[in-house]
Amino acid sequence: MHALNNLLSTLHFYAQHLGLYDYLALGWVLLVFLFTLVVVVAMIDRFPSLGSLLLIADAAFLFIGMYYAFHFVDDQTRKRELVLGPVRQLMYSDTVILDLNLTNKSPKPFKYCRVSADFSKAHKNKYVALAYSLRPFRSESVEYSGRIDANETREFKIIIEDFRPKNYAVSVKSECFR
Repeated sequence: MHALNNLLSTLHFYAQHLGLYDYLALGWVLLVFLFTLVVVVAMIDRFPSLGSLLLIADAAFLFIGMYYAFHFVDDQTRKRELVLGPVRQLMYSDTVILDLNLTNKSPKPFKYCRVSADFSKAHKNKYVALAYSLRPFRSESVEYSGRIDANETREFKIIIEDFRPKNYAVSVKSECFR
């Protein structure tokens, strides 16, 4: 139930904040998917193995295309830089403080930003570390609803209480919208 609520809140978040270019890019990917699906349905009767292969490729294109279309539009229209400062573990309490600096590199101001930090287990092997980063053991985020003008830097602090990890890696990301 928790996963379903998380998915619904994520979809609601993006539905509120995506812009015209986002919807156009995602709509284009969906249109290509539907066109290819019609071709597959027409072809599957005559060439079942080729049609099945094309159906699998079309489904893969849908997910990969949605991901890259969103990130392409995000990189082109909402450029920003997020820098992680020192990560401080308070000595006498189970509190971690992250200092982050977000700089708007876009020519237009941002009206809403969400900065997230994921804590995962650290490992020397980069492939094992990648696997650990896909399932972080703790995630925290902070949201900002004010205006961030072009080339302005805003400081964020993420304070996490009741948390004293050992041997961890931190990855940070930001999402900003106009």
